[in-house]
Amino acid sequence: MVKALTVAEEGKNTCLSWLLYDRADEIPPPSYRQIQQLLNPTTAAIYWHISPYALHTFILKHNAPEPIPLTTPTSDHQETLPEPVNRQRQFKDWVKQWNHKYQEYSAGKTPLKQQPDNILPWREALPEMLQNLANILNIPAILKKINPENPDSPIENLILIPHRDLHRFPLHALFPDNFCITYLPSAQMGIDILKKYQQRDGEAGKPEIENNTRIFSVEHPNSQDFEDLPFAEIESATICQLFQNPTRFDSHRATKAIVETNLKDDHKIFSFTGHGGYNYRHPEKSALYLSETDQLTVAEICKLPLSHYYLVTLSACETAISGDYSITTEYVGLISGFMSAGVDHVVSTLWKVESEACALIMMKFYHLLRQTNSAPVALNQAKIWLREATWGDIAQFYQEILTNLPVNVGSLRPLIEDALYRINTMEENNCPFTDPYYWAAFTITGLPNQPYREII
Repeated sequence: MVKALTVAEEGKNTCLSWLLYDRADEIPPPSYRQIQQLLNPTTAAIYWHISPYALHTFILKHNAPEPIPLTTPTSDHQETLPEPVNRQRQFKDWVKQWNHKYQEYSAGKTPLKQQPDNILPWREALPEMLQNLANILNIPAILKKINPENPDSPIENLILIPHRDLHRFPLHALFPDNFCITYLPSAQMGIDILKKYQQRDGEAGKPEIENNTRIFSVEHPNSQDFEDLPFAEIESATICQLFQNPTRFDSHRATKAIVETNLKDDHKIFSFTGHGGYNYRHPEKSALYLSETDQLTVAEICKLPLSHYYLVTLSACETAISGDYSITTEYVGLISGFMSAGVDHVVSTLWKVESEACALIMMKFYHLLRQTNSAPVALNQAKIWLREATWGDIAQFYQEILTNLPVNVGSLRPLIEDALYRINTMEENNCPFTDPYYWAAFTITGLPNQPYREII
């Protein structure tokens, strides 16, 4: 099992190097002992690998002598395909269904009245499709291996390391809420982050998110051919109110030259409220869309010195593939670019979420970040809050923001007052954002908060 994991990791890192840096170097994979440094008694990892013929799942646990494969015992007389082979076939069919529904949804061609009775558009079909994916990946069996009955140290943190098409889907939404879940593009990238943590901790201790933490905010650029984001101004202004002297550029001022220059400055947080997209044919050209026709591509992000950033948040960026495609090598997008440039954590969205829900979850995330000093914990709590919030809870949240606003906040106060006026016409106890469409899109890439040990 160790050799199988090593081969999978070697192929993944070679593909990432080729797609990110246009190099075909063979990168030595980390040893199993090195990968173990990402884990502790309360942190485990799930590592998937897709080949042309099988979908393998490895469960990595602290001090386990080797990776634990996901297999279900079968009878000696049972004539059936090996489980990983069957899983890959089922997953391939599931991806085709997702691609078809999501492509139509993205093109705006799926009004419910135009659909046959037995074919639901993507948004309405999402809960059922996620349940089907959980069955294909056998999440119940994974959970049993992660936390057997009466464990001495229950697993609280999960690191998910997907492969190929699995990067496109909200795997975290398949697990119970009691897990704090983060993603990694590869185990090697996690080890690189860990080395950075240890160097920084030795110099200045654990980073604290405080009101004097420097934040660079790019807010609703007037990108050509993209729709406006109605709640983007509330979102970005509210977030910046949590920090002293934020650096802010909006609309026509968010040019590529300004963004690149300020990204190189000594900020700790980069908040982007605007559009972004994934380029299937040329992943290195996946980009953040800035003012007018300006773009900041993954290839350009990789060249920036961003190791001083604790956090990057990409709000309203669609990182899922919107066409009828599948990933045959490895997924490289905006997240991989920022992580390769040295960022600790990247929060992003797999699909473009309705503007108010997106603004609410990001505002709540930043409020919780100030309280918990943990980006993974804050995002997990913010998603649960949005899913369970009533209109009454949302009105209270807006009111708290309004109460804490300084006098000189420009147009933010009337915007929030307008939102409160509209909410007062809603049913107070109704939960408007329970559907996974609103909250399952949000992911965080990086390591969970944990005690770190020396890399060997």
